[in-house]
Amino acid sequence: GRLPAYGPIRIGSRVILHRHRAVNGDANWDETMAQYVGRQATVTSLAGVDNAGCPEVQVEIDNTGWYWRIRDMSILN
Repeated sequence: GRLPAYGPIRIGSRVILHRHRAVNGDANWDETMAQYVGRQATVTSLAGVDNAGCPEVQVEIDNTGWYWRIRDMSILN
């Protein structure tokens, strides 16, 4: 299969997490994630794509407990 396009995001990138926007009605979101919204985090893994085809990463701030869509984050470096 085709690898997801991560653009400038790599392991070690610093990002600001945002709430996921729905794609075809699926936000791939759990309210427990809300406590991390607006916070800076460091990418620890490039985690493939979710059911909507959105590339996701894991970050250290939530002890890699959640998968975050890269389309819903700001890249700091």
